[in-house]
Amino acid sequence: MRKYVVDNIYDNGAYASVVMRSNSTFRKQLFTSDFVDGMKIGDKLLGLGNDDNLMPVAWVYRNRLHLVIEPISDYRIHNFVTEQFSLADGMYFRYALMRTLSARGIAPTVSVTNNLRMFLNNKQNTRNGR
Repeated sequence: MRKYVVDNIYDNGAYASVVMRSNSTFRKQLFTSDFVDGMKIGDKLLGLGNDDNLMPVAWVYRNRLHLVIEPISDYRIHNFVTEQFSLADGMYFRYALMRTLSARGIAPTVSVTNNLRMFLNNKQNTRNGR
């Protein structure tokens, strides 16, 4: 888990580019505008993923979750947490996923696989305007 502090936000309506820093390193990441909505300079973001990955697989901000890598097959959804996250990051991802679903008005289950399916399904439904 890597902690970042927001330095600047460039929002064009559909997507937003966020410049953030961790210690003395800077990084620029592209997010959807709904993830960045309400974000201010100085807010904290968490980057989750294996330590051997240079780029975080998931970003957490308050009750919001952004997946950089989205699983598309049933096999990938089932094994997403064990393949993409270390033990500590995987536990925090489960917690953040449940908080995100609760914030969207969806009752989370005990199964991370079912929660991930509901998260991805709800994300696709909001893109299609349902």
